[in-house]
Amino acid sequence: MQTSKEAVSTKELTDALGWGPADLAPQDVQRWQSTFHEELATRTEMLPIRHILERLLVGQTMSCVSFSPQEKRSWRLENFWEMPLNVRNLRSLDESLQDYIQPWYLEPENDSINTVVMFDKFPPILNLHLKRFAYDPAVDDFKKVDDFFEFPEEIDLGPFVESSDPASKSESWIYRLVSVVVHEGSYEGGVYYVYVRPEKDGGFFKIHDEQVTPVPLPEVFEAGYGSVEGGNGEGWSKTATLLCYCRMSRLDDIFVDIADSDIPTSVHD
Repeated sequence: MQTSKEAVSTKELTDALGWGPADLAPQDVQRWQSTFHEELATRTEMLPIRHILERLLVGQTMSCVSFSPQEKRSWRLENFWEMPLNVRNLRSLDESLQDYIQPWYLEPENDSINTVVMFDKFPPILNLHLKRFAYDPAVDDFKKVDDFFEFPEEIDLGPFVESSDPASKSESWIYRLVSVVVHEGSYEGGVYYVYVRPEKDGGFFKIHDEQVTPVPLPEVFEAGYGSVEGGNGEGWSKTATLLCYCRMSRLDDIFVDIADSDIPTSVHD
């Protein structure tokens, strides 16, 4: 996008990952991204770049089991590359984040024993999976959740951070939207395309196959919010499935100028 009007083949990347035709068969984009992150983690485990990837992409949650209001046990820290969030019966990204940290009870009849998940830190590049496909017991199959669900251009995640590290509060946790992957279709089939902001202070572009066109911000939300009425998954709807936000205080570290020497010769050719 930044150096040529021609599309670049992804074959060199997929070959480097050891992916063949079976690995590249059509699949859910969320599953594909999770697989891609797993491959990055595995193949860079002993390389210096692993630390860069973790610094940019990996966040951390804290979970604990509480047996009484006064007693907490089993604190555990877990890393995440992407965060899955519920959409059904929720109207916004803020509601979904609130839903994620709600305690759930191990024994419904005993509200003293519960599990709580909190965010210790968010990564500079935050990938969010909106769970747009869910099992429907009425039909014994999965359906698309195309309910209305809004997300902002900017969001302050500071209220969700429960880290004990004082340094975590000294820097702003405001994030800006930089990309939205949209699924257009139903559970049975459809197409994916993406809206992306490739520059720190630039606008959005729509990338659909090999077509790249600039678009106004309202179109990004119109394509991603889903049905205002709340559909039943049987229509051909447009909904956001992946959101990517970047921490605004780190934008200069994320959006850097690209020199010709940074581009592999194979791509130039």
